[in-house]
Amino acid sequence: MKLWLKILLGFLVLVALGIIAAMIILDNSENALENELISSRHAIAQEAMREIDMGIVNGELDQVQKDAWVLRNNRALKESNSFFENMSEEEREDYIQEKDKEWQESENLTGFMREIYENDLSNKILNEIQIEKTYIELHKQSPFPEVFVTNKYGVVAGMSGKISDYYQADENWWKQAKKKGFYAGDVRIDASAGIVMAMDLVVKIEDEEGNFQGILKAVLDADKFMGIVENIKKEELKHFSGSREEMEAHLVNNEGEIIHSTADYDSFEKFPYAICGKEEKAPEGEECKKWIKTENKEGKEILLVHAHSEGYREYEGRGWSFILEYEVEEILLPLINLRKDVYLVIFLSVIIGFIVIYFIARRISGPEEKLREKTEQLEDFARLSSGREEKMIELKEKINQLEKEIGREPSFDMEKIEQVKAEEKAKERGLESLDYKELQKMAKKYNIEATQKKDKLIKKIKKIRENG
Repeated sequence: MKLWLKILLGFLVLVALGIIAAMIILDNSENALENELISSRHAIAQEAMREIDMGIVNGELDQVQKDAWVLRNNRALKESNSFFENMSEEEREDYIQEKDKEWQESENLTGFMREIYENDLSNKILNEIQIEKTYIELHKQSPFPEVFVTNKYGVVAGMSGKISDYYQADENWWKQAKKKGFYAGDVRIDASAGIVMAMDLVVKIEDEEGNFQGILKAVLDADKFMGIVENIKKEELKHFSGSREEMEAHLVNNEGEIIHSTADYDSFEKFPYAICGKEEKAPEGEECKKWIKTENKEGKEILLVHAHSEGYREYEGRGWSFILEYEVEEILLPLINLRKDVYLVIFLSVIIGFIVIYFIARRISGPEEKLREKTEQLEDFARLSSGREEKMIELKEKINQLEKEIGREPSFDMEKIEQVKAEEKAKERGLESLDYKELQKMAKKYNIEATQKKDKLIKKIKKIRENG
């Protein structure tokens, strides 16, 4: 194989090893950058979910707890409790059952309902609790479209407007608030309260001695938290080209139903992608990943980064998940561009390196190639020359033989021919390969006494040949 080809092959082997090493480094770098991008988005989702949890506690639950403390000595509430305390248990049950039936059957306020609606407790609800000045100034509406209070027996003692039932103690939220001190419900649709997205905030009312007096329930307009979801999308889109399809934000409850989404989903529609919740484990038994990759209905690969509600202070959370949805091609665009740039650099480097190495190899191998070529030519010539001499000797011997047969004197001096043959043999095999007669013929050629011993003849012939 020619030298320059060997050099090029060596270069290509080094290039192949370099490309393999570069790809390994590139893959590791991409994985690190991808994890960094996902971690930063997960932090955004976590912060958004925490903002919602804190908003429920700091903004609303705290306010309802303050209101419950204010109502502990309300005259109408005390009178309602006293009224039922003076009844026997059987009388109380019959009374509650009768009034609850009347309440449910009446579309408008009856005289009994109006007494409750116009009492001191209801006035307090309407004029102080429902009208939270700071919130109304910011949002132009009450944070609590529906507020009511039950006494310690579970019947309505004051209200902001007619509600569905008179008796409330059989409701889970009432039982939980009495047991734990407060209850924060999940988001639901509540047309009766005049809102679409509602959330129950329920607080136990106690007097100064800690005696149970009743329950305050405020139905919160949950749309206020939906603004957080919209704002997250607006902030994230600043990092992209501005297309609404590049990312979406979703708030999902613990049943996998959409509370709010910036995408084209209806409220409480099932979220179309499966993500594991806060307490769930992945199939392999490891902790659930904070992100998944899947395909949307258009067949595009998407990345879903999710964070789960951790609660805040005494509020344990409702198992909600805040999900950020990105098109992989968009969120990982820096990595895709990096890979393309690396491929281009590698390709150009190989082409340029190949051209440079080719010319260097040709330049280095040029003189050696010429030397080898000339040497081969010389050897070919020597082989041809050697063959021609042998042919000439054979022809001369045949001519001499033929001339003897016809009675003529030989035209060629065979002694000289024998000397030439001995010389040729000596060149090919060395003087030691000649027999004594052949050495004697060569000795005559060099004017050496031919009667000497073989080893002396060899030494003298060599000496003469060395001296030229």
